[in-house]
Amino acid sequence: MIKGYLDNQPSGMSVVESILESISDGFCYVDNDWKVLYWNSAAEKILNRPKAEVLGHNLWQVFPEAVNTIFHCEYLRSKQQNVATELEQYYEPNDLWVRVKTYPSENGLSIFLEDMTARKKLSETVSYQKNQQEAIINASSDAIWSIDRNGCLLAANSTFRQNIRLYTGLSIDIGDCVLDLGDEAESQKWRELYGRALNGETVVQEDFIEFPASGQAHYIELTLNPIKDGADMQIVGVAGHSHDITAVKMQMKEIEEKNRILEEKERLLQESTDKLQAIIHSSPDIIATVDANGYYTSVSDSVISILGLEPEDMEGRHFSNFVSPADLLKTEDVTAGITDGNNITAFKNRLVAKDGRLVHILWSARWDVEKRTMFCVGRDATALHEAELKRELAERRFMALINKGADMVGIIDERGAYKFISNNVSQIFGYTSEELLGQNALDFIHKEDIERAKSELANVATSKELKLHEFRFKDRDNRWHWVETICTNMLNDEVVQGIIVNSRDVTERKKNQRKLKKAMAHLTEQNRVLREIAFIQSHEVRRPLANIMGIVDILINTSLNSHETTPYLDTLQTNALELDCIIHKIVEKTYSIAS
Repeated sequence: MIKGYLDNQPSGMSVVESILESISDGFCYVDNDWKVLYWNSAAEKILNRPKAEVLGHNLWQVFPEAVNTIFHCEYLRSKQQNVATELEQYYEPNDLWVRVKTYPSENGLSIFLEDMTARKKLSETVSYQKNQQEAIINASSDAIWSIDRNGCLLAANSTFRQNIRLYTGLSIDIGDCVLDLGDEAESQKWRELYGRALNGETVVQEDFIEFPASGQAHYIELTLNPIKDGADMQIVGVAGHSHDITAVKMQMKEIEEKNRILEEKERLLQESTDKLQAIIHSSPDIIATVDANGYYTSVSDSVISILGLEPEDMEGRHFSNFVSPADLLKTEDVTAGITDGNNITAFKNRLVAKDGRLVHILWSARWDVEKRTMFCVGRDATALHEAELKRELAERRFMALINKGADMVGIIDERGAYKFISNNVSQIFGYTSEELLGQNALDFIHKEDIERAKSELANVATSKELKLHEFRFKDRDNRWHWVETICTNMLNDEVVQGIIVNSRDVTERKKNQRKLKKAMAHLTEQNRVLREIAFIQSHEVRRPLANIMGIVDILINTSLNSHETTPYLDTLQTNALELDCIIHKIVEKTYSIAS
């Protein structure tokens, strides 16, 4: 009929076509051979088939995937039984839900298509959300319910039902009255609460409920809201919500207890802080904090006695304002290193006091990354600086005595290797101190003296001080020097950790001793000769002299003739000659001594 109507229309779009093209439903008309005679724009869009691919073609050839589907069966049923059909079905090839209505005629079949995909998805979403909401409500640990104006239950989740069972020991169902649960007092309380909500009030209160069936008690937060309906917003019931706040109450008690403990700790902390502040401000050292930009944020009262400044004079000002210009560069370098994480324990610089004095300060400091603050402790090092100057002066004097003295001073380890050697070694033996450091002293001792030196050096380990026998020591020009050495054991001294050897060149003394020995031998020989002379004088000279004196006495005291005197004169002559020989011997001995 539609086909005949369409065929009889003049060229151009007819009124029916205009109507069919303007509707949102897809429209398709097929003849009795299933040839498509009409395919509107909506059908093109819904089934994603342009008219050029469909018009004049067999419907099942265009859509072979629909053959033997429910669509195919319903179309055939509509044609064969001449009945209008309607179905809503998912069409998988185009991934859409479609509602199809068919209207058979004598010459063919009219098919109306409505895309139900969006509506179906919305319906599924609504259904899913409803199910989710119901699941959430029922899964909630909170009790949720509603009643009508007569107190009859309209809706309730599982938690509400469970609570009623625990509270009364009864099961409750939709339509049951909830006003008369419990004893008279409880019923009256709930009637009053529901009555307030039915009068338009939102009731919110905390309550303590005991559940006899379980022997438990719970704190709850109860909310009752009036339910309004209709255009005039009449109150038709009450929506209830009950939230178990027992854990919250317990937590609140715990929090209150923790707050009490915290307050007590804060009080103790404040006391400790006050004590610490008292310690800080009574400390003789400067205790200060410096921010990341180098500005003092706090300074202890000790700056008053050390620098003559008040803490307020320094707080808020950059540290460079108080550092001696000569020490500023190294102070800035050390400060940069501290902020990089390099803590210091003994950095010295000078601060300018209020009266212009330069005060030596010994600093310790560390950087707190989280607080971005440098914590500093500075001690007045003026006395220490003066002591260091005195010590340095004493060390210079001591080194001058060592390096300029006649004795060579060194330190050797237990093996004999030099750990220290005084500079005057170059004057004595020609070596520089650097040449001897690390060298073994025994390597420079004469081979004839080495064994005795080793033995004596070994004994030093068990004695405090030992004087070694003189030995020969080789100088840089391979000449040998006689050396006298005193060893002092200081191996256990934590500073020295070695044996101090004090050596003196006694080569000249040895030469003088040899000369003296030779002179003594000569004097001894002279004494022997003199004693021999004395012997000659006392014995050999005396004998002829006594004879002569006796003969002379006879000649003087006796009257003798010439004949009688001749023997006496001969004897006198003999003794005189003998005496002359003896005198010659004495003279010769004397000459030999003189030579």
